[in-house]
Amino acid sequence: MERTFPVGIDVEVFRFDCLRRAWEEARLPSEREHVTPFIKNHPERFSIGHFKNHTDLSHHRWTVDESEDFEFVDAVYRAIYPGNPLFSMNDVLKLLDEHPELTEINYHIVQGEGYARSLREDSAFLAGQKSM
Repeated sequence: MERTFPVGIDVEVFRFDCLRRAWEEARLPSEREHVTPFIKNHPERFSIGHFKNHTDLSHHRWTVDESEDFEFVDAVYRAIYPGNPLFSMNDVLKLLDEHPELTEINYHIVQGEGYARSLREDSAFLAGQKSM
């Protein structure tokens, strides 16, 4: 799936029956911890659509997984919220254009480390299955 929104404000939507099937059928650690891979790994079984932003903003990290992420979000809120509590994505982009140094706060964090760890666990899981 092609990301076009900042990490943290992208969205995935699933019908409950898809989530139920993933919960019941997924066996790999990566598919148990992260539901989306099971669904994406079986496109023959699930209808998958994509909603893309008109501009690729996937290089932005607006999630809160690490302390630096919180520092970034805190800086954004302190700059925008007092004057505009209903701010939008475009307001944040304007702030970052005016203060590009804010993007440096969490830019170094590698996205998807948790999923990568789960994929490594898949290898150990599969090796264990072969030895049985």
